[in-house]
Amino acid sequence: MKIKIGDKWLEVDVLEFSLEGAVFLVDGERMTVTPSVVRQAQRPGEYSSSYDTNSDSSKSFTAPMPGTVIEILVEVGDHINIGDEVCILESMKMQQVLRSEVSGTVRSIEVSEGDQILDGHIIFDLKS
Repeated sequence: MKIKIGDKWLEVDVLEFSLEGAVFLVDGERMTVTPSVVRQAQRPGEYSSSYDTNSDSSKSFTAPMPGTVIEILVEVGDHINIGDEVCILESMKMQQVLRSEVSGTVRSIEVSEGDQILDGHIIFDLKS
C-alpha cells in the first residue's frame, strides 16, 4: 500500500501482523513494530480510542491500528461524549468502529476519508 506521511509518499508492505507486533517493508527497508499497549475490542469490530494529552487542555485522538480511513463521523465544532462512534477505519480487510473514551469538542480533523494511516496517527484534536 502507499501511505502519505507529511508530504512524503511511502510504499509499505505488511509482512506480518499480530497482537504481539508487526513487520513492515517500508520503501524496501524492513521495520519491526511492537505495541507498548494492546487495545482490546469492546465488541467485535469496535475499538476504544487512544488519546495523547497536550499542555493546552486539548487531546489528540489517535489511530489504535494501521488502516484506511473509511468515514469520519464527526465534524469540527461537534461535541462528543464517551462511547460515541467517531471514525470507521478499515484494517486487515475489516471495518473497525472507533469510539471515544473522553468527552470534548472537536477542534481540528487531521485526516481525510481514504487516507492510509499507521498506528498512533492523529485523526483529530479535541478541546476539553
